[in-house]
Amino acid sequence: NQGVAYAQYNLALCYQDGNGVEKDDKKAFFWFNKAALQGDCDAQYNLGYYYFNGKGVEKNQYEGVIWYKKAAEKGIKEAQYNLGLAYYNGEGIDRDNNKAFYWLNKSSGQNNKEVDYVLGKCYENGYGTAVDNKKAMEYYRKAAGKGHVNAQYLLGDFYYQGKGVEKDYSQAVVWYSRAADKGDMNAMYNLGECYYKGNGVKKNEKMAMDCFLKAANGGNSQAEYEIGHFYYNGEGVKKDRK
Repeated sequence: NQGVAYAQYNLALCYQDGNGVEKDDKKAFFWFNKAALQGDCDAQYNLGYYYFNGKGVEKNQYEGVIWYKKAAEKGIKEAQYNLGLAYYNGEGIDRDNNKAFYWLNKSSGQNNKEVDYVLGKCYENGYGTAVDNKKAMEYYRKAAGKGHVNAQYLLGDFYYQGKGVEKDYSQAVVWYSRAADKGDMNAMYNLGECYYKGNGVKKNEKMAMDCFLKAANGGNSQAEYEIGHFYYNGEGVKKDRK
């Protein structure tokens, strides 16, 4: 109440987390706002997050971006990431690949698998930077190693196609398997293709069929076609042309 920003910020955290007081997002927002207006960069980031996600206040992504930017310019990594993502997705601000890449790149090095994944997408597709499959591979590998499922699937694709790395079907199978085990049906379908063709793994039509069935049940239309093909030709299953 005496206007000390540090105290206001910590009081907001107490209300946010329910430490010593009853959890209350509205009161957390109130005190983050107080501290942010005094220039506390951590409070500015949190205020941006509250506005952007409608936490303790009516959702206002435009206002959220304003506060993310204030905190990002003061070096808050989380704010830099969220600001970059806002530019990348065009949420709360017009989409701008150059600014997205700039802020995402600034935010790297914080052990955030999402940062690594999106930077990989930027390098693969030339968003805000030149296309560089080797750099894309580097960031996908970082994200995949931290458990990012889509990065694991894309890493499998890069190994399978020899994109940014020497072609390696065995490594493709490793990463397709990891992503498939976590529910990625595109990876499950590709794993089926590997078993069907004997790429990176011993040819096994029954295993291929099993993968295609799982992928089809998960909504993969390519797998549905392959299942029909298998039944029609009697591959990995008893022939049934009905």
